[in-house]
Amino acid sequence: MHLQQSSGKSSAHLPFVAAHNATGIVSPPRVLQALARSYEQPAAPGMPPRTDDVYLTFEIFFGTAAYSRDILPALAESVAHWRRWVPEDGLRLDDLLHR
Repeated sequence: MHLQQSSGKSSAHLPFVAAHNATGIVSPPRVLQALARSYEQPAAPGMPPRTDDVYLTFEIFFGTAAYSRDILPALAESVAHWRRWVPEDGLRLDDLLHR
């Protein structure tokens, strides 16, 4: 699953920094809850089997004029933001929802 912060008006691939999170619509608890709800539904006929593993991956873009000194802190803040809900890799969704 590709993760990016968004205003809901465009797919700007924003980082999860305080300024964007204040107005963004993507929140880790809501993403995790939506994943759980989707797996609670019966599998749709004709679709491939569901996967046992879901990888959360950032899909954050920066402009061509962006500086490394700005990009790296924004990525670090994005990781820190998500680590509050996903404290380590490889945890089961059930465990993440009941933290």
